[in-house]
Amino acid sequence: MMENQRLVLFILFTFSVFMLYESWQRETRPSAQPVAITAAPAGTAGTAVPTPTQSIGTAPSPVAPTAAQPAPAGALQKGEIVRVETDLYVADIITAGGDLRRLDLLAHRGPVD
Repeated sequence: MMENQRLVLFILFTFSVFMLYESWQRETRPSAQPVAITAAPAGTAGTAVPTPTQSIGTAPSPVAPTAAQPAPAGALQKGEIVRVETDLYVADIITAGGDLRRLDLLAHRGPVD
């Protein structure tokens, strides 16, 4: 009987501490300000990069909207392939989205299926 009471009190105490921590986090965490990010096609004159005179919380001036269609789900984006070589691995990374296209572990060479 005494063990059950201790268990219930422990659970209530733990839940109370969690709720206090959660409310403290809500109060002390700075509010995130949404920033509008617009993508411009390569080679356009206007860019959406904030200048040093703009504050961090303000959105940059928008670039003229383009009629770019989003890629269908599951389709790979096209971009330039960057090869990263270290003493442990060789990786091919595409610049559009930072997708890892190939990774070879140099210490673990073996037959490829």
